Amino acid sequence: MPAPGRNQPCPCGSGRKVKRCCGEQRGPAEAQLERAFIAQHARWAAEEIGDLPTRTLAELWKRLADLPDIDLSLVLPLPTLITPSSRISYKQSETTTSTAPKT
Repeated sequence: MPAPGRNQPCPCGSGRKVKRCCGEQRGPAEAQLERAFIAQHARWAAEEIGDLPTRTLAELWKRLADLPDIDLSLVLPLPTLITPSSRISYKQSETTTSTAPKT
């Protein structure tokens, strides 16, 4: 059975079209966001180091390979941080379980 088209009703039952509901990611793709992030930071770095002497740039280039040893986040994914909203929901779930009557 073929997948529903973009303009067909969404199979989840919401009544919305697939393109506006479960079937389509809206906005730029993750890869596009990553490329834009790298490009923005590359432009910033180019402005920052543009006036450095060639000798200094050569030394920076040599030390670039050591970055993964210095900062492990360049190699391994780091755990996600607990946001204030997730901390609140955790505390709420803690209080509901601690105040529940024991049987």
